Amino acid sequence: MTSSGHNVTALDLGASGINPKQALEIPHFSDYLSHSFGGLGISRAMEDVSKEIVLSSKRYGSVRRVFIVAAKDKFQKKEFRLQMIEKNPPDEVKEIQGSDHRTIMSKPQQLYITLLSIANKYNKFT
Repeated sequence: MTSSGHNVTALDLGASGINPKQALEIPHFSDYLSHSFGGLGISRAMEDVSKEIVLSSKRYGSVRRVFIVAAKDKFQKKEFRLQMIEKNPPDEVKEIQGSDHRTIMSKPQQLYITLLSIANKYNKFT
C-alpha cells in the first residue's frame, strides 16, 4: 500500500503480528488481536491512537467503511455477516472469491488488490 502512495499504519496488537505476547498474557481486550470477532479490539485501539481523527456522533459516517466478505468463510455464517451489514451498513460490500476466513493467508494478492481499490476509491486527497 505504501509503494502505491498511501500512508499506512499497522497496529501491532498482542497475539498477532510480531508482538510476542500470547492471548492469555493480554489483560485488556483493546490490546488483543483484531482478526474476526476481535474487531472490538481494533476499534478500541484506534480510539486510543487516533488523536488526529475525532469520531463523534456528529461525525459518524464521515469515515467511509467497506465490508469485505470472505466468500468461503466457514467460521462466520453467511446469516451472521448479513446481520452485521444490516445493523451497521457500510458504504460498500466487496467479496473476495475463493477466500476463507483468513483471507490474508488464502488470497493475499486478491486482498491487496481489494484494499488498494478501496483506498484509491475513497481517498479524499486524490
